[in-house]
Amino acid sequence: MLRDVRLENESLGGVVRRSGAVAMPSRRRPLPVRFVMEFGLMGALLALYLLLRFSMKGSIGDAVGNAHRVVQVERAFGVFSESNLQSLALHSHDVILFLNAYYLLAHFTITGLFFAWMLIRHPDSYPGCRRILIVMTAIGLGIHAIYPLAPPRMLPDMGFIDTGRLFGPSPYGDTSKGLANQFAAMPSLHFGWALLVAWGATRFSTSKLRRVMWLHPLLTLAAIIITANHYWLDAAVALCIFLAALNIDRALRRRFLRLRGTESLDDATARDPATDSAIVAA
Repeated sequence: MLRDVRLENESLGGVVRRSGAVAMPSRRRPLPVRFVMEFGLMGALLALYLLLRFSMKGSIGDAVGNAHRVVQVERAFGVFSESNLQSLALHSHDVILFLNAYYLLAHFTITGLFFAWMLIRHPDSYPGCRRILIVMTAIGLGIHAIYPLAPPRMLPDMGFIDTGRLFGPSPYGDTSKGLANQFAAMPSLHFGWALLVAWGATRFSTSKLRRVMWLHPLLTLAAIIITANHYWLDAAVALCIFLAALNIDRALRRRFLRLRGTESLDDATARDPATDSAIVAA
């Protein structure tokens, strides 16, 4: 009889109380509708990001001055090796062409594929990854605004070469007056987003090959350094921002669940697929 009652409750989508937590039935929109909504939202956020980043252009004098200060810091710590690594890689044009293309294409392509996969296969965890991406990008924009930084390729006096302009493909053109803010080297959101993709794929995938996705941030790191678009310090700051975004998201989840009176974070989120949507709405 108890089994019949339980089955009836589940079939009717009733509310089941377990250990003080309430599991509500998920009211999920059809997948095509979710794709359209998320595509519109992410597209709008991307457009806002590009607009704000372009509007935050600093002066070339400040950007180059900050670049020399970054080099001084790296030299003080004994890690200024970007120009030597680039000189070593220049012995192979195929390596340079691959890294140029990876820097230009993989950033948005792999990130987009990751979020599409999350939306299809792990829709309950998708909003959390989106929040982390938004927090990381917002912090990055704040740093872009207060600390304009010229990338290494703008420092030929230190032995750097703009491999994109010399070998192609180049995302920026010949000068610093293009449509992109080229003084936004700090932090490297290329590397930060790649860390998020690898972390998410490792955490949510059940495939034995999921750890292969850590090749993405490693290749991204090689690309941003050898193409002279970023310094080691840019990647280090991006790593710190990623870790901060993880903790900020976890703190938001804990606060929301405390407000709901739920004792266990992991148990509650596992029982209630609507938690992420509720956090977004809040």
